[in-house]
This record gives sequence, structure tokens and C-alpha cells, in this order.
Amino acid sequence: MSRPPETTTCEVVEAALEAYVDGDLSGERRRRLGEHLLACPACRRQHELAEEILRELRSLPRPDAPPALIRRILD
Repeated sequence: MSRPPETTTCEVVEAALEAYVDGDLSGERRRRLGEHLLACPACRRQHELAEEILRELRSLPRPDAPPALIRRILD
């Protein structure tokens, strides 16, 4: 007997949106989330906002600090 397909709810999308935007999801899970985003205006708006935030963060200047200091901060 086969399992019914998993339902991708808004809650599932919300929990996985960061990984989706970061490109950390692949395969079936990414496909299901993408389908949900196409069909759900509310989740699509959240996705667009997450993409906009990521673009803004990437546009910020990189800190000009010695590499050793950056390593210490990240550790």
C-alpha cells in the first residue's frame, strides 16, 4: 500500500522558507514548497519578502576587519 502524498501547508512553508530561500532544500521537498508558493498568495508574499531581505543583506558592505578578529567573533 502506498502512502498518501504529504500535504504542504502554510505552516510547513513558514518553517522551511529560510532554507528554501537560501537554496538549502532540494528534490521533492523544494518542488512541493515551490508548488505551494505558486498556489498560495499569502506564502508567496512571505517568500517575496524573504527574497527582498536577502538581497538587501547581500548588498550591505562587507566589514573591513582583520581576518583574525572575524574568526574570533565567529568562533
